[in-house]
Amino acid sequence: MTRRRIATALTVALAIAGTATAVLPVAQAATKPLPASMVLYEGSDESLSADLGTLGPSDGDERFRHGPVTRTPGGPTIGEYFHMGVTLRTDSVDGFEWREITKEFIVPGGTIHVTGINRDVIGTLPHKGSVVHMVITGGTGAFRGARGEMISTLLQETPWLKKDQFLFVQ
Repeated sequence: MTRRRIATALTVALAIAGTATAVLPVAQAATKPLPASMVLYEGSDESLSADLGTLGPSDGDERFRHGPVTRTPGGPTIGEYFHMGVTLRTDSVDGFEWREITKEFIVPGGTIHVTGINRDVIGTLPHKGSVVHMVITGGTGAFRGARGEMISTLLQETPWLKKDQFLFVQ
């Protein structure tokens, strides 16, 4: 290939990449601005654990949770959420396990996706007062392109009640 063809090919590639970069943020943005923050509450109607690998708490174990979403504690259901946690590492020296958490909230207007890493005592679930910070990685509908942070606080263990504060980046 001649230098001239290489230069032409690079110019075309850069022009396409520049156009795609300019259009991409517009295509990913929500149709209307998101609020600065939003609070939702999680209940729980199903919780399952899968003990994979070594018997007892170990790397690869999975936890699933599903339940209703409300705007106020004990309020009417406005949606639902799905939670999956996978144990990435157990450390017998410090007594903790690290779990990768993925959640999807299905609420009026679309879905919100969050993910993060949680640290708990090996073999235990989060306890009352536990606070976890997770990353808002996107969504659908009104939440398409959403970014920010979700701060999740466990208010009570039985029945399960979590407060999720969504802090959206504008």
